Amino acid sequence: MSRECSRTTIQLSGHEQLVPGVGGAVAHYADRVGMTEAARDSLVSALEDFCRETLPLLGNDDARLNVAIEEFEDRIEIVIEHAGVAQSSKRFDLAANGRPASDSRLMGVRLLRTVDRVEHDSRNGLVRTTLVKYIHPHRRAF
Repeated sequence: MSRECSRTTIQLSGHEQLVPGVGGAVAHYADRVGMTEAARDSLVSALEDFCRETLPLLGNDDARLNVAIEEFEDRIEIVIEHAGVAQSSKRFDLAANGRPASDSRLMGVRLLRTVDRVEHDSRNGLVRTTLVKYIHPHRRAF
């Protein structure tokens, strides 16, 4: 039996106090799809940290951080998009020695241990990062 997939889009102004609302929405999705409490908490923490680190890059008071949470049969995808300064792609890469490329909280290994896939793209002035968490990691199809 398949369930109906859904999507929620939230637009944040540059105020950090709004970030827990996005975390609450992600927690709701994670509970709905049956993620473990540990996986849910880890995903929420990663998203909230990522949003907090991205908000200062928005550039002005009118800029917005758009967060879309989408549920699929096998995963949850969270797309964070904004017009502004792109975070260095080193945020998601490991240095040659296997250590994170820098010391930010969500760089490299920590983010990749929290989610199953990270996609980063910057085009036409829009910066988009997608965090993917599989519901049952051992059942991933690539």
